[in-house]
Amino acid sequence: MKNKKLILKELFSNDEVSGEWGEELPSETHLLRVRCIRGADIEEAYLNKLHSAPTRYIKNKSISKLLKENDIILEISGGSPTQSTGRAVIITRQLLQQAKDPIVCSNFCRTLRVKNQNDPKFVFYSLQNIYKQGVFFNFEGKTTGIKNLDLKSALKSIPIIYLDFPTQQKIAAVLTALDAKIELNQRINAELESMAMTLYDYWFVQFDFPNEKGKPYQSAGGKMVWNEALKREIPLGWDIQKLNSIFDFQKGIEPGSAEYKSEPINSDYIKFFRVGDVDGNTEIYVDATNRDFTIVAERDVVVTFDASVGKTAFGLNGAISGGFRKIYDRKGKFDNALVYFIFKDERILATIHKYATGSILLHASGSIKHLLIVFDEDIVIQFQVFVKPLFDKMVLNRIESQTLTKLRDWLLPMLMNGQVGVMG
Repeated sequence: MKNKKLILKELFSNDEVSGEWGEELPSETHLLRVRCIRGADIEEAYLNKLHSAPTRYIKNKSISKLLKENDIILEISGGSPTQSTGRAVIITRQLLQQAKDPIVCSNFCRTLRVKNQNDPKFVFYSLQNIYKQGVFFNFEGKTTGIKNLDLKSALKSIPIIYLDFPTQQKIAAVLTALDAKIELNQRINAELESMAMTLYDYWFVQFDFPNEKGKPYQSAGGKMVWNEALKREIPLGWDIQKLNSIFDFQKGIEPGSAEYKSEPINSDYIKFFRVGDVDGNTEIYVDATNRDFTIVAERDVVVTFDASVGKTAFGLNGAISGGFRKIYDRKGKFDNALVYFIFKDERILATIHKYATGSILLHASGSIKHLLIVFDEDIVIQFQVFVKPLFDKMVLNRIESQTLTKLRDWLLPMLMNGQVGVMG
């Protein structure tokens, strides 16, 4: 039985659920409020988050399209030249709880329901494996610039190795445990970042940093003076500094698409991150010996200044495109932890957006000279002492998650093809 093969369709029941987009606002005909998962939301939903999934309103009679636990959403339209359609996400209990409203998928997706004799998470990981192997490229057509997956043909044609239900459960448990640890690391990092930004707000927005007696400065009656540039009061003795007088903004280098490789040819090839890869996921490599690239490591902080401007990230390891700026203090007085949390300040982000130009593709390099910070070196260094351990832990968590992701992606095809077994 181990070597028996099935076609993909045999894993699913016939009650496939089509997408539903509904309307932006409620109306007489559209009263049911839902969260709608689009292709763009799949990666976030994979981590049980729905921050960007829009709220929509659908007809009450469309209640049959509401998703339930263990449903699998499959993207059928979209993709790119290097990315096929067919990304998938499984609806978990945590995702349903986080959404608060019922969930539907958009009309660029379809929802598949797994037959009872199969483990839904195993089936989900099977789809992940098929996607990562590039199989869905063979079932795509293109209309009006958008690639469409011929789902019926794919389901009828793609073979998978049959594994009995207990084996499916064991494989799903291994892969789920890896994903759970990756998700946990992300949640911990979000909490650590929140703690640091709360402290940042107290010290540099409310100006309740510790005074010489250890009490909150402004609340304890600390002297404040009007600053004309900011149109607000700031602590006596503080000044306004331009961020480019404190930090260096090193622009990335664009090699040109002809130099991209889909895999490293030798040890000289390193990962290359474009603005769309700000989350750390890239499958592009470049030869670092051919150009003087801007190289980043795990603790380096980068900010996007082209396209999706104002996104701050760390944890990249390789070369960066011209849409990024690597931001650091060349003199070494200020740690990357300080850089990261400064650029998480919503006022900095608002300034980057304010001075960005371009009607279709935004360019924000001109905003750099406008980036200001209320500054007192002694207080800044004290803040850095508090937040550096938090940032260091975030970096370690990110590295661990990257390692676990590589392990999961290596195990995935081995487990699905029966090349590796699961004990127990």
